[in-house]
Amino acid sequence: MRFLLSLAALLLLVHREPARARDGDIDGTFGSGGVAQAHLDDARIYPKASVVSADGAVFVASLMESMSSGERLIAISKFTAAGVPDASFSFDGNVVTDFGGDNNDNELGDLLIQPDGKLVVIGSSRFGSSAFTDFAIERLNADGSIDTSFGQGTGRVHIAFDAGAATSDLAIAGAFLPNGGIAVAGSCAQDFCVAALNANGTLNIAFNGSGKKLVSFDGVGGHQDAARAIAADTNGNLFVAGMIVDDAAETIDIGVAKLTSSGALDSSFSTDGRLVIAFDPANSDVQDDASGVILQGDRIIVSGTMNRIGLNGAFLGSEYAAVALRPDGSVDNSFGGVGTGRAIVGFDLTGSSSLDVSTGLALQSDKKLLIAGYAQDTATSTAAGVVRLNPDGTLDASFGVAGFPGRVHYSIDFGSVSLQGGVRPSFQAGKPVVAIGPAAEGVASEGSIAVVRLLNDLIFAGDFQ
Repeated sequence: MRFLLSLAALLLLVHREPARARDGDIDGTFGSGGVAQAHLDDARIYPKASVVSADGAVFVASLMESMSSGERLIAISKFTAAGVPDASFSFDGNVVTDFGGDNNDNELGDLLIQPDGKLVVIGSSRFGSSAFTDFAIERLNADGSIDTSFGQGTGRVHIAFDAGAATSDLAIAGAFLPNGGIAVAGSCAQDFCVAALNANGTLNIAFNGSGKKLVSFDGVGGHQDAARAIAADTNGNLFVAGMIVDDAAETIDIGVAKLTSSGALDSSFSTDGRLVIAFDPANSDVQDDASGVILQGDRIIVSGTMNRIGLNGAFLGSEYAAVALRPDGSVDNSFGGVGTGRAIVGFDLTGSSSLDVSTGLALQSDKKLLIAGYAQDTATSTAAGVVRLNPDGTLDASFGVAGFPGRVHYSIDFGSVSLQGGVRPSFQAGKPVVAIGPAAEGVASEGSIAVVRLLNDLIFAGDFQ
């Protein structure tokens, strides 16, 4: 099975073009006509994360599902700074890999890039005779080969939490630590779970005595907890954001936990290191889910999706959302422009009941925020959607089409294949790079993903997440 990298002759780019270029427009100098494409024969591929190297190369990690065998593998696609497949990475710009477990049960969560160009792939798989999945981390050299200096010569590490029950451990997100290690977060036995690794892939036993930490929100109202994102500060403290389901209260809210570098809950944050918060506290008929957490100076910004629910559980629409927290966990009411510390943004392309879902959060060097995901644009389809907020959480009117401030949306078609969902942006010389694929797993992609680069008028570069 090999990758075929060619732009279909019938490529159509659906995007509202203004009379002159604005921030958020697709950069036509990238790829072919503004779009770089990867195609995998006999597969469905779902992009999960992208990163950019110091020399501007773009890497996209996708979950790849073989249509003939059903195997679920990991595909890493590399493009040059100009958006051309890079043949120095493997032989055709693509690497197909796995975690060394059962290839029918691989899941992909995140992709990180080290300063030396090595790639850290984060996900989950089932190992040995176990019926349940464990955390799985793999490190690749800059050329796509497995890094045997990681994971005791195998290039791979798998971590079982075995949280008192026969349950699967799902790794969703990762972050680098100041000491060169890696923190990985996910869900285990309906709790947040975090693993801290040394740079060589061994567990850092200085973190909670074992390198592993479970965080339960049961004591503050939650019963099903799933971490979605993680960030580390310069002292090695960790901020973990996710979803908290309270079955008794019938609520789904955002949970944020702060851990010290030693793995303890930090009591300086929300009294006991844990916070449950709603995007719309005045309305109990909403269900929230987190998509990202990032540090904006002293603020902690959590992004996600706010779903509005009506009588009998009827879905009434959803919007992108973000909330700003102070270091002590209190809400920073100066964020968002309306005194609540929150920003709620809908595309509403099909009316107020549109399905607009956030999938990731990124920070520009000027502290503006980018939230990516997908926005419903017809009764049966979505478009990749990107929102840009000013540092104070208000919509950035310099981004997007005049009359539709702070928002852009794109639908990319390769013949009969429509790509409709964006993942967390990364940055290339200050310009946002967005990987676009199917809006959700199970949506036929016929092996295609796209990458676009957006115009961004920054005086300086060096953006990071």
